[in-house]
Amino acid sequence: MNPKFREWLLAASKALGLGAVFVVSAGVGLYLHVDFPPARRVVARNVEALLDDTFQGRFEIESIDRISSRTLRVSRVRVRDPGGTVVLEVKGLRVRADAFDILAEALSDSSERRIAFQHVRAEKADVLIRPDPASGVPTLGTAFALSPKMKGKPASKKPSTLRFWFPTIELGEGSVRGRLEGTPEAEGHVKGVRGSVLVWPV
Repeated sequence: MNPKFREWLLAASKALGLGAVFVVSAGVGLYLHVDFPPARRVVARNVEALLDDTFQGRFEIESIDRISSRTLRVSRVRVRDPGGTVVLEVKGLRVRADAFDILAEALSDSSERRIAFQHVRAEKADVLIRPDPASGVPTLGTAFALSPKMKGKPASKKPSTLRFWFPTIELGEGSVRGRLEGTPEAEGHVKGVRGSVLVWPV
C-alpha cells in the first residue's frame, strides 16, 4: 500500500474520535436535561470549542438532533483544515455507546484504557484530499493534528495508553476526491461500507 495513502487512512481513522467527544458530552449533559433544543445548541457550541482548542482544524456541528446517555444523533459535521477548506463533511451521524462507561474509562488512572463505541453510522461522508504545500501531508491529517498548545502541556508522570474501539462502523454512502502528493486528481465513491476500527498510539 502506498505509504502516503496509509497515512491518509490513519488520519481518517482519527476522525472517528469525534464521536468520543460527543458521547462524553452526553453523559454530562444528561444531568442538565440536555435533550431540549436550547441545551443541545449549548452542548454543540461547547464541543466545537473543545475540538478547536485540541486540534489544528476547525469543527462545525450544524445541530445535535438527539442526545442521551446511550445515543447521539448529529445532522451534519464539517471539519476544516487550518487553511479553512472543508476536508470532511459527515451527514446523518448516529453513535450508540454508554456515556457513563466512557466517562469512567476516560477518568481512570489505569495505564491501559479502552473507550468503546458499540455502533457508529454515517449516512453520507464526503472527504477532500489535498496535500499541504509545505509538507505534502494531506491537510485532513493536519486538521486532526494536536494544536501547539496541547503539545505544550506537561506529560503525565504515569504513561498511559488510550485506545478507541469501534466494533461496528457503517457508512451508507461516501465519496473521496482530491490527490496525494505526486499523484493525479482522482475521485471515488463507496456504498454500504461496514467495518471495525481500533485507534491506538501503536
